[in-house]
Parts: sequence; C-alpha cells; structure tokens
Amino acid sequence: MIGDEIMFVLPETEESSNPEEILFLGFIMGSLHDLAYELEPNYKYRIGLSYGKVNVFHLKGKGYSEWSTVGEPIHVAKRLLGVEKLSSPDPVCGAMGMSWNSNSLPFLKTKMELILSWVAGFGSRFDHTMMPVPIDLKGVGKVNWAYLFSKGPQEFIEP
Repeated sequence: MIGDEIMFVLPETEESSNPEEILFLGFIMGSLHDLAYELEPNYKYRIGLSYGKVNVFHLKGKGYSEWSTVGEPIHVAKRLLGVEKLSSPDPVCGAMGMSWNSNSLPFLKTKMELILSWVAGFGSRFDHTMMPVPIDLKGVGKVNWAYLFSKGPQEFIEP
C-alpha cells in the first residue's frame, strides 16, 4: 500500500515476457474492475501500468521492515494517472505507458501490444486504444501510451 494506492511489481525474464505473469496482472485488473462495479458509486479506480526495469530494496531495522521500489516505470504509471482522459473513471479505467526514445519506438509499440493483448484482450473486462501520439509527462519525457476502458459490468454464469 502506498497511501490510497496499491502497487504490484511483476518479474520478467530478460529473454521474453512470461505470459503467465502478464495474465496474473490481467486477473488483478479484472478483480479491481468487478470491485469497482460492485462498490459504485462510492469508489472509482484508475489503473496506471508501465513496463521497464526497477530497483527493489528491502529496508529493515529493529522492529521495522519495508520494501521500496524505484525506477522510471513507477514514475510513468503515476504520471499517467494525471492524464485528463483518466480524471473521472466510470467507475474504472486505466492507462499503460512506456517511455521511449527514437531508437526504441518500434520495439516499444510491439511490446505494448503484446502486453495489452494479454491484459486487455479477448475475454478481458477491459478494452484498449493505443494513442497515436506520445504524451510528454513531467519528469519522465515522452511516453507512448494506451487508454484502457471498461467493457462494462460483467455477467457471470455459474457452471
């Protein structure tokens, strides 16, 4: 917990994205989606996703233990929540972003589409739209991003 926020950090190998780990993120988002509709209008959720390397530190002392995560993906995810399009979720929405430079753009778009196809693809409670123009976020720079929006309340049929 970070104030009124929850942060999840999922591992990934250098070689490729692990679909099981990305799918786990989709399950978390699906649970938040369902909770948002269950508690509506009392609670509205915004979800900020980002991808990249982070540093994780375990800080501990006598009677104290805390994990701290530092890195650009955290700043990107946090800054995306300030985008006007996400200012009033109804009752849940999100954004995924990755900072880029001109050399990484083709890889970045491919990587984002791969992750979004798992997180907000067929069978998901979310859909997504890739934004055609990068956004300039304070303290981060240019970020390629996608808007995630709810498909609406889901009806589940018991087997």
